[in-house]
Amino acid sequence: TGKELDEDTNLYYYGSRYFNPKTACWLSTDPAMESYIPYAFTSEQAERNDSLPNGGLYNFHNLSPYNFNNNNPIKYIDPDGRMPQAVAAVAGGGGAAIAAWVAAGVVFSILTCITVSKIVDYAKENIRENGPYELHHAFPMFLGGEYKQDLVPIEKGRHKQLHRDLYVFLDKYNHGMKPGPGNSGRVIQSYFSLAETKEAMARFYLVNMDQYADAAARFFSDNPDQLSEENIKWAKEHAFDSRFWQIVQSWLSEETPE
Repeated sequence: TGKELDEDTNLYYYGSRYFNPKTACWLSTDPAMESYIPYAFTSEQAERNDSLPNGGLYNFHNLSPYNFNNNNPIKYIDPDGRMPQAVAAVAGGGGAAIAAWVAAGVVFSILTCITVSKIVDYAKENIRENGPYELHHAFPMFLGGEYKQDLVPIEKGRHKQLHRDLYVFLDKYNHGMKPGPGNSGRVIQSYFSLAETKEAMARFYLVNMDQYADAAARFFSDNPDQLSEENIKWAKEHAFDSRFWQIVQSWLSEETPE
């Protein structure tokens, strides 16, 4: 191969990844993988991409149709060989769309005592649905979310409604963030910083917690800094009839986590 053999591992190191000469295979994916995946240029394409089984081509594990459980049999199971499911989601029974993201850590907001773990608990108690499921990008790619992020299983009808509600929200919150003809993800990301698009998504989830707490739990687990006082204050002013925000009042007297 023109590379020196590592005698400790019997592998060849190429700088970006290791090569196993016995199997003639790399031990990890091509670091240029992300550049192989096309962007969605319209809202219809973005919605279609998020609706593909197991993330379709946008879940890089699917580039090999022979992989088992996204190459992660600890996190996923596959009861019938068709699609991997998160172990915690299956164990959740009626709340099958909720994964156990508490392990990602508790994030504390001085203002409202809202934590990721409490959002997860709220989702488990209030979201009841049955399949079929589709996989959702909690941070949409057209706003700058990575295609490799962990996807959230959401019932098909509610998933489509989430996209409709998000487009309506973005149209009112900042029209320039709403995807459409002439306003592709590339265009949106050229006008808005990642911090601005994350803030928009945080506020969308905070004011729509009753409907999409499971997706919110995933988003805030990945972006704990978005449970900021500024975002929470904004959401409290705009979530007038939300049951979630009524329950928040009962959390105010709880002790501050260490």
